[in-house]
Amino acid sequence: AILRRFTRPLLILCGESDGVTPVSVHREMAALNPGARLVIVPKAGHMTPIEQPRAVSHALRLWLHDD
Repeated sequence: AILRRFTRPLLILCGESDGVTPVSVHREMAALNPGARLVIVPKAGHMTPIEQPRAVSHALRLWLHDD
């Protein structure tokens, strides 16, 4: 319900091999909010910022500077 009502910019980011919260769950969350941006980081699991810090930083920069 929260994701459906959320009206601010929303980034949903996950690792492609996340065993704790699988990509399918992230896809479901993104589908609940039409303004959400889903980013799936290759070669990363649940600890995406630690496993792929450059990819996460890049995704955050793009999202933050999106007009």
